[in-house]
Amino acid sequence: MNLEEILNKVNQFKLDHTNSTLDIIVEHVKDLDDFYGEVYILATNSSDELVADTLLLSVEDPTSKDLEELQTIADALKEKL
Repeated sequence: MNLEEILNKVNQFKLDHTNSTLDIIVEHVKDLDDFYGEVYILATNSSDELVADTLLLSVEDPTSKDLEELQTIADALKEKL
């Protein structure tokens, strides 16, 4: 997925969840034998309950450098919220 596709996903998510609080996070996910670094956009309601999420980017078996880069990407995307 390229940057333009990620930005389009973020913009569509914002349009779909105008009454929610939005955030972008990096998760470290273990799935059977694999480890992933994933960037999600989240929407929560006024009670801080998750109402929607979308995976924006995933890296299989990320290095610590990859995880740092994912966090940098997430921080930059947060500014688009």
